[in-house]
Amino acid sequence: MSLTDASFRDFQSRLGRIRTIHASGRRFEAPGTLGAPPRAGRGRRRLALVVPLLMAAAALTGVKAVVHAHVGAAGYEARLADLQAGDGLSRAGAVLMQPDPATLALSAAVRGIVAGLPR
Repeated sequence: MSLTDASFRDFQSRLGRIRTIHASGRRFEAPGTLGAPPRAGRGRRRLALVVPLLMAAAALTGVKAVVHAHVGAAGYEARLADLQAGDGLSRAGAVLMQPDPATLALSAAVRGIVAGLPR
């Protein structure tokens, strides 16, 4: 009977260690078993934040370039002046919509592509 009690206590002890490991956010893998794939480390989490921000910046630059190509430089500057004359949110939009070198280069490329299209 003592062997059964010792085995039961050992089993309960192992369960306690597994629960402690799980409660701390880690995983338990017994030796000799097929384990779960490793979790993403810090670098992947950081990358998961950076990639969407870069995509948003690229999308904003693309939108600015298409608008700049469509309305022209003078029209774009006039619209920016209207935004800068507005309230706080409009001024913030004017700051974001300022043409940068990437926007101007993309705008020239868009104009070149549109000019080459048959009408």
